[in-house]
Amino acid sequence: MTFHNYFSFLIYSTLFFGYFVYSFAVLSGFPNFLGGMFSLSLTIFFPIVFVTYIFNLKIESNLIEWLYFLLLFYVLSYSFIAAAFLNTALSDPPVSKGLLLIFYSLVGWFIGRFLTLENHIFRNINYLCIIYIVGFFLMNIITEGNIFAVLFILLDDSGIASTYQGIGRSIFFIGVFTLLFSKKHIHTLFLSFILLLFLVGSRTHILGFVSMFFFYLFLSYPKSSIITLSFVIAAFSVTLSIINIYFPESYDAIVTSRMAELFNLASSASFASRMQTFTTGWEIIGSYPIFGSFGHYFYNSTGYPHNFLYAWSNWGYLPLLLILIIFFIALFKAFIRVLTIRNHVNIMLVSYIITVFILYIFLLEPIDDVSLGIMVGLLTGIIDEKQKNYTYL
Repeated sequence: MTFHNYFSFLIYSTLFFGYFVYSFAVLSGFPNFLGGMFSLSLTIFFPIVFVTYIFNLKIESNLIEWLYFLLLFYVLSYSFIAAAFLNTALSDPPVSKGLLLIFYSLVGWFIGRFLTLENHIFRNINYLCIIYIVGFFLMNIITEGNIFAVLFILLDDSGIASTYQGIGRSIFFIGVFTLLFSKKHIHTLFLSFILLLFLVGSRTHILGFVSMFFFYLFLSYPKSSIITLSFVIAAFSVTLSIINIYFPESYDAIVTSRMAELFNLASSASFASRMQTFTTGWEIIGSYPIFGSFGHYFYNSTGYPHNFLYAWSNWGYLPLLLILIIFFIALFKAFIRVLTIRNHVNIMLVSYIITVFILYIFLLEPIDDVSLGIMVGLLTGIIDEKQKNYTYL
């Protein structure tokens, strides 16, 4: 265990579990002295992360690492050039979002590259955090008598620290790393995190986790995965029926929740809004196919596509091309790895890569997101079999 391992665990704990605790503390009246906390924490951690990344690039360079570096360098350069020559201020959101991509992505890379929960102290602390989260959900559900009690807390207008998406992000990545380093009760853990995401109302993250579960089942048990998935769906349907009979108020809360909109997208205002931003994004791309229109969503109040078309419409075709190449190379290397060494860690990695790729196609824009950086870091640590420690520092 080295400094990098301890520091990555500190970042992981702060960004995901710490954010969870702080957000609900603020919503219950605790002073909001850290603002949203997540971005501030990233800024504090970033200097050490950046120095490590540059040093790492010198001694562990591979194709994906250099493509990833080129993507970040292009976005940084584009943002500063726009601020200097395109009548754009450094303080404008389009510039800050470009910097956010770099901050979020590199901190995600550091977590993916150096975090290990194989250490029994880290693993036990992680499970204590999960027990706390589960207990928090149960306590609020029992106290309020509503299965979506936690979501209602998050939607309370008096709170300014958190959103259900932020809490969903915390649960999602705690789930990813817990599963990556777990050797037992994999299916139970998958279903538990899916349930937590369902109760918090983060549709993007629950779709991601369900997709990851499906791909994990398919890759682990190719002959019986459909049967297993069918059993899970049947069990879910039976559970809903039981809730409808004995707890009709909770059933009504479920069928009228945000999650139920996933089965009726035609009536979803959120879905309609996203479709409009996709249309606008394609119009921008049609008008500016090479370099995009930097900050179009801010200066023209058009909104931005909530997928990786954002990269094309805002920065031009090269960032989009780099992201696609990174994903395709990552998938290829990960699949080859699974065919060579078929174990839990490699299957989880492939499932995560496919899931993030799908989210980037449909639901997730490359701005304030750590998914891409985590993927690149995991690839270096697992696929290329680099040690999760260095002799320096």
